Amino acid sequence: MKLLRVGPVGQEKPVVKDAAGNLRDIGAPEIDGAFLASGGRQRQTVGRA
Repeated sequence: MKLLRVGPVGQEKPVVKDAAGNLRDIGAPEIDGAFLASGGRQRQTVGRA
């Protein structure tokens, strides 16, 4: 799993790249220290339908 930002400059969205190479929108506004420190990674569900 890799955390990435994709999209046009200034409009990037945080996504997760899974083992199969699929990009999945995690629905978070930003992946930063505050997001990680608040347990943001654990709150995200990769592969939501």
